[in-house]
Amino acid sequence: MTCLALLCLQELIAKRQADEDILSSGFWLFVYDNYKSSREVIEHYLRTSEKNEVLQTFPTTNKAGLDFLYSRMAWCFSHPCSSLWWVFFDDLWENNGEMKAMRDKREMFDSRCSESLAYVFGCVRHCDIASLTLHMQVPSHEARGVGG
Repeated sequence: MTCLALLCLQELIAKRQADEDILSSGFWLFVYDNYKSSREVIEHYLRTSEKNEVLQTFPTTNKAGLDFLYSRMAWCFSHPCSSLWWVFFDDLWENNGEMKAMRDKREMFDSRCSESLAYVFGCVRHCDIASLTLHMQVPSHEARGVGG
């Protein structure tokens, strides 16, 4: 092996080690792709397997954030309809929240708000569009001049 190749290899190894020190490759397998793992298992992994001190202490320093995350996950896993509507309203807000008609309705649509329809609507098994549009203060088809 030439000196240049050896130098390149050493640089790659050093870069890989630096990346591992920030976020280990095991994170993707044991945390990211393992979303149904219990909170205790994930926190144990972070404390004992990650090298980065920020990640090791994350369960303690970010307890409120993890509480919020796991409560949202529990809601989504509680029923297939809950997952469907949560994803719908989360995507609706993320992609349309800046629209003039939506801007002042953050609490209604943003899944980060506890009063969001993402949580309320998931309980509804049969959609009553008239009630929903009234709740949302959306004008009817007749008021908008749509339809017969």
